Amino acid sequence: HACGPDAPTPSEPTALLADGTAPLVLGHSFGGKVGLAYAAARAEPPIRTWLFDSNPTLTTGAGGVGEVLAILEDAARDKVYSTTKAAVAALVERGLEPATAQWLAMTTEKADDGSVRFSYDLDAVRALYDDHCQTDLLPEARALDDADRLGLVIAGKAGVVPRDLGLKHTYLLEQSGHNVHVDALPGLLDVVVGTHGADWV
Repeated sequence: HACGPDAPTPSEPTALLADGTAPLVLGHSFGGKVGLAYAAARAEPPIRTWLFDSNPTLTTGAGGVGEVLAILEDAARDKVYSTTKAAVAALVERGLEPATAQWLAMTTEKADDGSVRFSYDLDAVRALYDDHCQTDLLPEARALDDADRLGLVIAGKAGVVPRDLGLKHTYLLEQSGHNVHVDALPGLLDVVVGTHGADWV
């Protein structure tokens, strides 16, 4: 929740406004809730804040992330591996899909003796995850929705976001998994650009 109000100060050409604020906010999963916190903290909210399969209210599962984090904590805390391949194997042995294990292992770092370890700050990751689950921004989402400044895209196959949140600007991609920007990009673009093209002018 504390991540949300922070806005970058542009030093290079960016899509941000002159005051460093964002005219449009788009966030997926955890990033959607951070984007929502950012929008709610602005005196003048963005034109629209998009939540891509991101649950704005309290949650206990966050799409299975809790299970993934528990496996990572078990495999990574105070452990070293002979190779990155061995680190991946340790995650797979604990129940992760190979693709997820390989993605997590992108953060391994090599020691002088050639061994590798996961470089995550596990305490920080756990704190962020717990805060994400325990933060209820549904009132803020409803206020933005009432002002026609919110869009919620739900992945039908993921089960991450309840379908009965009472948000008028909700769009369901029935056949999509959680990664809507990968599983259903054409449909996502139809919603974000096609349905709300005026936002981008």
